[in-house]
Amino acid sequence: MEHRIRHLKLNKRVSILMVVLLSTISISAQKYKAQNPVEGFIVTNTGDTIQGTIDYLSEEKCAMSCMFKGKAENDFRQYTPNDIQSYRLLNNGVFYVRRNYPVDGVSRTFFAEFLLQGSVSLYHYFDGQQHYYFLEDEKGEIAQIKQAEDEKELQTTPGEMGRARGMKVMQASQMLQQSPQAVNDLQHKDLTSRNLTSIVRQYNETFCSSWGDCVQFQYDEKASKTAKPRLRLEAGLAYWMSKNTDVAGTGTSLQPTIGIGIDLDFPRYGRKLTPQFMLHLSRLSHTIKNFYFKNSYNTDVDKVVVHTNYYDAKQQGYNVLVQMGCLHRLAMGESKNNLLLQWAIEPGYMLGFKSESEVGDEDTSSFPLFGIHAGVGFEIPTGSHHLNILLGYDWLKSKDAIIDRLQGISLKIAWIK
Repeated sequence: MEHRIRHLKLNKRVSILMVVLLSTISISAQKYKAQNPVEGFIVTNTGDTIQGTIDYLSEEKCAMSCMFKGKAENDFRQYTPNDIQSYRLLNNGVFYVRRNYPVDGVSRTFFAEFLLQGSVSLYHYFDGQQHYYFLEDEKGEIAQIKQAEDEKELQTTPGEMGRARGMKVMQASQMLQQSPQAVNDLQHKDLTSRNLTSIVRQYNETFCSSWGDCVQFQYDEKASKTAKPRLRLEAGLAYWMSKNTDVAGTGTSLQPTIGIGIDLDFPRYGRKLTPQFMLHLSRLSHTIKNFYFKNSYNTDVDKVVVHTNYYDAKQQGYNVLVQMGCLHRLAMGESKNNLLLQWAIEPGYMLGFKSESEVGDEDTSSFPLFGIHAGVGFEIPTGSHHLNILLGYDWLKSKDAIIDRLQGISLKIAWIK
């Protein structure tokens, strides 16, 4: 009974500490916080260039606004296509310029991604559902291309599909008609950023009539990559509870835990979901007070025997867990907390496990573990890095005779580069 009271008091203290820390973080995270801060610059309507930090969000959001903080400013400000001419990430990164184009016959003003500048320039626009590409020549003529085939077109015969594809690229084919190769490529190649950039570049280099370089700018695909791995380092405390179905008694252990792994971000498509791969190490060291063996079948007397003897046992070992899952961001945006939800599967191993008791000592052994992880917390951007504070729960199962179930509550701070 005394051990159970101490156990409940420790649980209460750990819970209060975690609630206080998470509440403090929540209060401090009210301002707009950049999700993916990248160095860059904006060009104002008067032609001035201002250096600072751009919050590089998804393609859809980048087309409608730019979240920017100048070097001399403390807070991010939202700029629309009416406010500035263009903005660009440094190191040859993504380049957005203001454009007013007819999208399916309806005039729209947006930030278009500048893919190539030449005698014929190429731009990309994504409205959240459809990818559009625009070719613009030196005379100001504009040709629109849609990337995806629509469902009606996919259900047609091959001949009808070819004619539909021809109608889709007809404007662009007319603009590039001096090059049979370019027209043929438009008819048969996938309509992707890479392919269209290659087609327009080759056309410019062959038929450019302007003075100077025919291709003055081409986006750097490497600098504009869609997937970005980030190093993730974690440290904190883990409160472990071990149980065995054959034993009445619970072992508890509050120990440090550390982790290292990778977050895989997709900034061009938003950062709501981030796949994660982590390796965690945590020590297990506790004493089970006054445990006893539950009812068991005694073959000598051919009946169930109730064990009433009480023992103490000291157990220790190391949890090595591989965590494979996702981090889900919720309520992101201006004046919103960056709430995090985390879930994963956890295959792992208990290494160097040893149990010492009056009943007898268990030899040092290792055994596999498998379970699930769930967590909740907050994300706090710090410059070009991020801090995550996460409250997590782990449920692990094993087939070992001494421990067949482990549960853990952890509080971790993660630094993401």
